[in-house]
Amino acid sequence: MYKRVKKFNLNTSDKAHGQLMLRNLFTSLLLHGKVETTIKRAKELKRFALRQISYYNRDLPVLVKKTWLKQNITTRKFFKKALENLERVKGDFRLSLKRTRFRAGDGALMAEVRILNFEPKKNV
Repeated sequence: MYKRVKKFNLNTSDKAHGQLMLRNLFTSLLLHGKVETTIKRAKELKRFALRQISYYNRDLPVLVKKTWLKQNITTRKFFKKALENLERVKGDFRLSLKRTRFRAGDGALMAEVRILNFEPKKNV
């Protein structure tokens, strides 16, 4: 019997726009360690990030991993920083989703997605 595979559903006007929005959120998550967004986007981001990181953790050559990362982040300027952060949390990549507040403008429920063992480098 056919079982439908659950796709990302962000109710955007265009499927490509929703995927790009997820890539932008994923890039911010890798660079800063946490992102605050609406609850629906946060749930989809968590699912997307865990899927992407499970691919990254496979036993692949370094060049393949770098090419994959260039395709999945949106900011080439911070490629080295994202690669360093990803290598630091590679072995134990866990995400937490915490509801934070209601947005002032429309009352949407906001949530924070955080990498649990992420510690930013301190500039000396």
